[in-house]
Amino acid sequence: MGVSLARALLLAVGLVAAQRQVRRHLEDARGGEHGTSMLGLKLASSGSTWWAHELKAQRGIVVEEELFTSTSHLSPKKREDKMVERLARCDGGGACGFTISPKNSPGVDWRRVGRAAGCVVAWERSNLAKTVVSIVRKRVLRVCGGKPNIHPGSKKADCANATAVFRVDDVEALLIEQLEWRVDFEAAVAEAVRDTPCFLRMRYEDFQRNETAELRRLRCALGLGAPDRKDRPVDVAKKTSDDLRDVIENYAEIEAYAAAVEAAAPACPLAAMLRSTGFETFECDVDAALAAARWERAAAGRPDDLTPWKAHANETHPREADVFSSARDVQSGAPAEVVLPGALLAPDHHDR
Repeated sequence: MGVSLARALLLAVGLVAAQRQVRRHLEDARGGEHGTSMLGLKLASSGSTWWAHELKAQRGIVVEEELFTSTSHLSPKKREDKMVERLARCDGGGACGFTISPKNSPGVDWRRVGRAAGCVVAWERSNLAKTVVSIVRKRVLRVCGGKPNIHPGSKKADCANATAVFRVDDVEALLIEQLEWRVDFEAAVAEAVRDTPCFLRMRYEDFQRNETAELRRLRCALGLGAPDRKDRPVDVAKKTSDDLRDVIENYAEIEAYAAAVEAAAPACPLAAMLRSTGFETFECDVDAALAAARWERAAAGRPDDLTPWKAHANETHPREADVFSSARDVQSGAPAEVVLPGALLAPDHHDR
């Protein structure tokens, strides 16, 4: 009996010591500052991997990237419980939290999760055209083996320079998909911030132009001091050129399609986004752009199926003209609120 008691005491002492060690580790990572918890809602292919990397390089912030993915089999209720539990752990000083894509967790009560967070942060990339190009390169053309990110100095580092012919059908389908996701994303953000006093919207382009200022803005919202980096090497590299003419062989054709959508929905300057070679921020009326893109698809007589690219994503020779190109005329008869050009030729990114 005495031996069992002694063993139990030793285990208890060991557990306390381990807990203290973990607490010291977290305090060191958080820099001894007292902050709040962060719920980071983000969009796919928005540069969020780089964003999370830069947050991890900050003293005073502990962030877990992509808490749940689309492959998780947990029910929405169990995901909510785990997210709320994770946010409740942020009580040891500094700021901590996680990033998550709402599209990967349908059915979650984001109002409940947001209520548990000290601050809700929405991360997005405003250049919709570059987001779509990034996804086409990754999911259709399988640039860099379809990997979402590449590492500097790796054998795949040169693959980011690859150029290819883009099917307008693929661009259109993935544009519609992205617009639908953005509608759902904004709905999730609106729910998450209903009962939360702190809300911050951050954009990839702003972060690229002035990372220090954006980090200062975030740290202020989280109750932390000025930005202070830890020594952490950059382990992700940009996968798509800032000038999309470098990676799209049939750039004029894709630009013509983007211009058609922009003409129908001027409040979402898709063609201007495509032409951008810097980090301008863009505003987009997502609902108007979605209506215009859907009308373009219907006018072209293409099916409602938004996954045509899956049929040829594994083609051995994806650049062949007979696989990627055909022509069509834009049909007339669009509703009054949608203005379309008479005709256009159209064939039947990087995470950063």
